[in-house]
Amino acid sequence: SIHKTNINPKITALLKKFGTKPPYEKVVDLRPKLQSLELYASKSQGLRPSCAAFAVITAAEYEAAIQSGEAQRFSEEYLLWATLNN
Repeated sequence: SIHKTNINPKITALLKKFGTKPPYEKVVDLRPKLQSLELYASKSQGLRPSCAAFAVITAAEYEAAIQSGEAQRFSEEYLLWATLNN
């Protein structure tokens, strides 16, 4: 058995948090955050039935911007091409 006195206090605090529910918001609007990162939630997909590709790319751009601190643009067209041709 592990003695409580041997456990790092940070680990103890983390273990106390484990199992607690994360904060839940009924409404989440990322548009202001996307705009502040120079990413825009609404892009024109034209007549293509590609809304899922646009959603995936926007999510990837958002995560990349959060990680790097800089806006990065990815290609919806490439994602569509890669999924249709492979």
